[in-house]
Amino acid sequence: MKKSLSLFGIIAVLGLSLAALSGTRTVLAANPTEANLTDDTQDSATTTASVNFKGGTLSLYSVLDAVSFNTVDDAFSTSVVWANGLETTSGDKDLIATVADLRGGDDDKWNLSVKKGSWVVGDDGVASGATALDTGATLSTDDGEITTDGVVYASAGAGQTVITPKPLKLAIAKGTLVKKGSYTNTLTWTLADGISENQN
Repeated sequence: MKKSLSLFGIIAVLGLSLAALSGTRTVLAANPTEANLTDDTQDSATTTASVNFKGGTLSLYSVLDAVSFNTVDDAFSTSVVWANGLETTSGDKDLIATVADLRGGDDDKWNLSVKKGSWVVGDDGVASGATALDTGATLSTDDGEITTDGVVYASAGAGQTVITPKPLKLAIAKGTLVKKGSYTNTLTWTLADGISENQN
């Protein structure tokens, strides 16, 4: 019984082999796609690769924390200011800022504005001294005066923009009755989307 089964198996294998040799040649599909699983003659296919991104941020950084026009040891004389006025700069500390526009839009634009505040009494100063500076002093850069309403300081588009450093200038008109002591003024920076129509 075992011998007859073995002989039958050999005959079956030989029959399948002969059928394969005598049959039509089959073309194998290189990479059949889902839509063509029944197409046994496909020899090419395509693959689509895709990627998506979401928008990033518009941000301001590296703004200088503080500048000084002098120190207590080299304070300006009130009498000299009265007689001659004063023009000075922030020394070796220029105004600096960097803007990173990574929002990823097709035509992203921004503008950076700055405005000054009112003068505030510091160490040993008096209220009338702050008022005198509000009236007779100006803060400016090479681009012009910085006002309490604000001015456009810089503008650009996508990417990282390191804004050109600029010295801060203080000018006090001749005949201004400045008072002894220290006084401060806070500059406020605002980064906004778009380009200002009033840009210098």
